[in-house]
Amino acid sequence: MTTATSPNTDRISTFTTEPYGDAAVMVHAHHPDPAARRSLARRLRTALLDDLPYGAHDVVSGFESVLVEFDCTLTAHPHVEQAVRAALRTLPTKARAGGLLFEIPVVFGGEYGPDLTDVAAEHGLTEQAVVDAYTTHPLTIDLLGTAMSPMMHGADLGGETTRRAEPRTRVERGSLPLAGPNALLYPVTGPTGRRVIGPAPRSASSRSPATRRSPTAPATASGSCASRQLTGTHGPTDP
Repeated sequence: MTTATSPNTDRISTFTTEPYGDAAVMVHAHHPDPAARRSLARRLRTALLDDLPYGAHDVVSGFESVLVEFDCTLTAHPHVEQAVRAALRTLPTKARAGGLLFEIPVVFGGEYGPDLTDVAAEHGLTEQAVVDAYTTHPLTIDLLGTAMSPMMHGADLGGETTRRAEPRTRVERGSLPLAGPNALLYPVTGPTGRRVIGPAPRSASSRSPATRRSPTAPATASGSCASRQLTGTHGPTDP
C-alpha cells in the first residue's frame, strides 16, 4: 500500500493505493469530511479518464474510492499506482462544471411513503422539512448501484438515516428509500431495509426517463408535502 497527498487539495487530504486482484488498483480518499472524500474520488476519476494510464481500460468510482482496472499483459500495479500519483499532483480543486439535470415527480408520505414520519422523528424534523431537504436543491448521483439504481446525496437532514430493524419484503419499483447519507431510486421491485419516504412514477434509470433539463436551468419544486418535484444531477464529474 502506498500513500499520496494531493498538493492542490486540502492539506489533510490523502489517498492510499493498493493492488486489487491481479489486474486492478484500488484508490481510497481520506479526509475527515465525508463530502470531501466523495468529491476527491469524483475528481480523481475524471482526471484518470481524461488521461487514461497506459494499459488501463476502465476507471470505476465508488462513494469514496476509485478502482483502476488494467490489462496485466500490458502493465503492472506499480506503473498504474505511479500514474495515479501523477494525476493527484495536478488534481483540480473543484469538480468540473456541467452535467445533466433531471426532474423526477415524487409523492411523499402517507401510504406512499410509509417511513417519512419515522425519518422525520429520527432527525428531530417535521415531515415537511424532510420533504424540503429533498426538493429544494439538486441531489448528486454518486454511482449506479445494483440494477442501475442511482445512489444520490445532497439532502442534509443533520445526520445519517438508520435502516429499519425489520426489512420490508417488497418495495415497489420507483420507490425513494433512504439509508445512511444516501437516497436512491429503485429500478426494480424487491426487498429492502431502507426507509421509504415516497414513490417516483418514473425512475431515472427507466426507458421512459424523467424530465431532462439544462444544467443551467433553475430547479423548481411545486405542490404540497404530499407531492413534490425531486431534482437530481448527473454528469461526467458526478458519476
